[in-house]
Amino acid sequence: MIGTLYQYTCQFAQEGIFLCYSGPTSHEVLVSTGNTLKQFLEENRVDKKRYYCIFSVYVEMFENIIRYGVDCFGKDLCVEQCRCPYGIITVGLFNDQFTLKCGNIIALEQKNKLKQYLNSIQSMSPQIIRDYYREKRKQNVDPECKGAGLGLLEIIRKSNQPITFSFDYIDDYFLFFSMTAVI
Repeated sequence: MIGTLYQYTCQFAQEGIFLCYSGPTSHEVLVSTGNTLKQFLEENRVDKKRYYCIFSVYVEMFENIIRYGVDCFGKDLCVEQCRCPYGIITVGLFNDQFTLKCGNIIALEQKNKLKQYLNSIQSMSPQIIRDYYREKRKQNVDPECKGAGLGLLEIIRKSNQPITFSFDYIDDYFLFFSMTAVI
């Protein structure tokens, strides 16, 4: 196991990854890791606008794992009676670009809807995305929904490049969803 962890550490160092969290997610973990990210950005004197974009994308990615991730061990992990789905998120700095990556398990039936939504908003111009975002913010949120549907729009709006995403097959019920944003 130590050799494997060392290999991960070397790979992370080569990719400039300075923050990695893998495990059960919760708002408490988001706050803790978010504070670590803030500290890094402040100590490295990252421009305020860029700081805001990086932190905003980090929060949205983490929130998506919390809201939409599914159980990966046969039993949802819980902390103080709150569901804590398993996920991974990394932040790296390489060649003056911040790369944020996240991943979590989703139900197989979520794939088509998510892929269609991501492809549709990726094909929009920045102005159309801004207008769509403003329109969605004005809509009432369905109480049955887990969110307002703004998180992915926010990630795309803040990214300097088109986001990339993938779905890796796990079994007949689950996929591993990964997403990357560059700022």
